[in-house]
Amino acid sequence: MITFVTDRRPGEPCIIQGHEQAPLVIKTMEGDELLRLAPTQPWTHERLVSLPLQELLGEALEGGADAYLGEQWVGSTEV
Repeated sequence: MITFVTDRRPGEPCIIQGHEQAPLVIKTMEGDELLRLAPTQPWTHERLVSLPLQELLGEALEGGADAYLGEQWVGSTEV
């Protein structure tokens, strides 16, 4: 399961800002691309956490994976 760290607490920067229209890219820990999703609407924390990534990627996540909006890291299986 990928944990997105895109929820904000007071005083924290928004790591989604400026990347709302970037594709969501899921990569293995070795950097190989597993999935690329273009947004149909700007990305928000709620949209990211509602994605059925476990269903889409299944066993591919077992070796660990990182999530990016474009080049901006936004989550991981290792968080």
